[in-house]
Amino acid sequence: MDQVEADVQRLTLDHHRSELAVVESMLNAYLACFREIDSLTRTADNESEQVWLLLTNRSFNDLKWGFHLLTVGYNLQALTLIRSVYESWLVCMDCVTQPTTATLFLHGQDRMPSFARMARRLDQPLAEWWQDNYPEGTEGPYGFLSTFAHPRNRVANSMILSGSDTVRLGPHYEEWFFLVTCYYLTFASIRMAEFLARLLPSQESTSDLQTAVQDATTLIGNLTERAHHLLNEDTSVRESPN
Repeated sequence: MDQVEADVQRLTLDHHRSELAVVESMLNAYLACFREIDSLTRTADNESEQVWLLLTNRSFNDLKWGFHLLTVGYNLQALTLIRSVYESWLVCMDCVTQPTTATLFLHGQDRMPSFARMARRLDQPLAEWWQDNYPEGTEGPYGFLSTFAHPRNRVANSMILSGSDTVRLGPHYEEWFFLVTCYYLTFASIRMAEFLARLLPSQESTSDLQTAVQDATTLIGNLTERAHHLLNEDTSVRESPN
């Protein structure tokens, strides 16, 4: 198993070293921010901030292991972890305008609002981005990722090698699957960085994070263009990243 994963990782690095370096820089920026934040004293007046810290920490762990899985060819499993980052981001966003969500998350006296309800409470551009009507004719990110997190047709298609009837067994490198996974991983890291920035003690502390986000945003544009070209030719996934 170790040898198979090492072979896939070597192939992935040969083709995508620069993309992976950008994502790794984002992960390093997260760690630097955690060192700046150090700790947060829990009070009744900062429950939203507590949620942001807890969920950015959870998201970092998801992103870190999603990154590792991406490099060794377990893309389906990486997408499942990435999906949880989008869920964490949505909860953090809801806490901005709905303090009761933070209280429910921290103390659990009642059920949390559904993700669908939280999404409807987003500002219109973000709500459209999250939902299945943006851009027109494509899926929103959460719906797209959910089709990989559950045993649906897209999962079956993703395990069949492009242009053949051969089933992909174990870890495997395929360019379109790398590009899609890397896109959503990078975008998720950018989204959650919004809440890291809110938690930092000073504006000066955000400079390294801002640089990492700018580089990641540039990478998003490159990945979108390349993935769009490949996915239009591939029968496994027809939708380009949103």
